Amino acid sequence: MLARHQCATVPLPRQATGRCGISITIRTFRWADLEALASLQSAIGGNSDPISSQDLRLWLEIPTVQPELNCFLAFDGETLAGYLQVFPEVPIDNIVANAGVLPGYRRRGIGRLLIERASNRGVELGVGTIQVSVQESAEDAQSFLTALGFKFVRRYQRMRRGPQPSADPANAPGVELSRLQEGDHQVLSVLQNASFATHFGFSPNDPDDIRHRLHLPGTSPEDVVAARKDGEVVAYCWTRVEDGKEGLTGAVWMTGVQPSHQGTGLGRIILRAGLQHMLAQNVRYIELEVDEENGSARHLYITEGFEDIHAILWYQKRIRDQTA
Repeated sequence: MLARHQCATVPLPRQATGRCGISITIRTFRWADLEALASLQSAIGGNSDPISSQDLRLWLEIPTVQPELNCFLAFDGETLAGYLQVFPEVPIDNIVANAGVLPGYRRRGIGRLLIERASNRGVELGVGTIQVSVQESAEDAQSFLTALGFKFVRRYQRMRRGPQPSADPANAPGVELSRLQEGDHQVLSVLQNASFATHFGFSPNDPDDIRHRLHLPGTSPEDVVAARKDGEVVAYCWTRVEDGKEGLTGAVWMTGVQPSHQGTGLGRIILRAGLQHMLAQNVRYIELEVDEENGSARHLYITEGFEDIHAILWYQKRIRDQTA
């Protein structure tokens, strides 16, 4: 989740000559670019479900995203050839960069220019590091990041389970399962911040962001299963179901337990409740991501039928007092 950050002056467009003699202009996103950016992301995604401009707008309108400051577009003349989105995590002295370049424009220096601009944005925000994630199978991307001075710091696993039935949540004394309601975004934000405070790469949530994310495509407050004890939400499983080329697919977006209730079995109870909520919608499969070093969570997911499908590698570079 993202944290609120300070605004900065919008940088002027930047022009540079990449490899193979193409002239590339780097500038910040404008809302008139929305459809072109959605088309670019769909083209880069290949076999993934295409993203509509309407759905992309909802993601970009998350309060702390601020695409006019944090999204950079690479143009070859009038052709949008690549993009990079910066996600500020100022409370933990970091930014996360998510980027893509059209296949026909790769190995021409565009990625380097975009990473450079992202690093400069991090310096503007006053943070010390930039992080980028890539799939373990993307060896070219790993070599590219290593050449730019990034170092591997963490491995996450993408896991999947099929539509086999999930066991019923066990009854826990004094625990009631329910769904979040409109207006519960503050409750969810506080619980997430407490649950993940010591986890790698977690930046404290902004309640306004949570309120917006609860209404993104495929999810709603009703899709967050909550465990309440004495009227207090002490655990949750935030689910999301989307309709794509493979039919309905589910995702465990985040699941957490209040620290004072960890180790009591609530994690398994709330996960099973979330799985049953998605399975009742006839999803083809359910996916999630987990830190490989989080042994207890990995064990829980494996024993609930999840299997590894691929690894996601996180790379990091220090940018304070440095340039990309």
